[in-house]
Amino acid sequence: MLLMLCAAGATAFYFRSAIPWQALIDRESQLRSGYRERPLLIAGAAFLVYVLMTGLSIPGSTVLSLTYGWLFGFWTGLGVVNFASALGATMACALSRTLFREQVTLRWGARLAPIESALHREGSWYLLTLRLLPTVPFFLVNLAMGLTQYPLRRFYWISQLGMLPMGAIYVYAGSQTVDLRTIVQQGPRAILSPQLLLALGLLAVLPLAVRWVTNKIARRSDRSVRVSVSVSKQ
Repeated sequence: MLLMLCAAGATAFYFRSAIPWQALIDRESQLRSGYRERPLLIAGAAFLVYVLMTGLSIPGSTVLSLTYGWLFGFWTGLGVVNFASALGATMACALSRTLFREQVTLRWGARLAPIESALHREGSWYLLTLRLLPTVPFFLVNLAMGLTQYPLRRFYWISQLGMLPMGAIYVYAGSQTVDLRTIVQQGPRAILSPQLLLALGLLAVLPLAVRWVTNKIARRSDRSVRVSVSVSKQ
């Protein structure tokens, strides 16, 4: 992601005379002023777009999270992204369970079977781990959960809790992105702020931290099971 941002900044800086940046800067200013004038309308429309994209399993949620952080700021962007992503995921799960169950089973059944079996063994903790540790694409998790009888209400709030840390990092990264005029004037150095580097560092560290915590909890649970078994044998 950092390389992409730097490449975009370098393109804006070195080709600023060949690209009509002023028109894009004006559009950016219009978008920001439109949000200031009608914050509820713009935020509501952004919320619906995110729900539909997530609910229909359309790629682009990461870009939307960054964009919402850039446009709305951290707290408003985080509220929109977190609630919309959880609602959209629940919508995708419900569609997989009802309208598209047969199609999902035929296309993804082999890949979804391990998720379903692990869910039966570990329950809600497994779903929370998947949300915190995105080793499996979120849309596959939504589809897999649709093939189970897992309660949708519980699926919603666990998804909202589990997707909060990663969503917060993406929104924060977007909120630290400077405006287009500054990027055109200063190039890549305008993008490389300490706050943005911190957000990218958290993106790299979070999966490792979650994996470490889950492994530690798993070892403790296995140890407690062995102790209980040995006590019962005595």
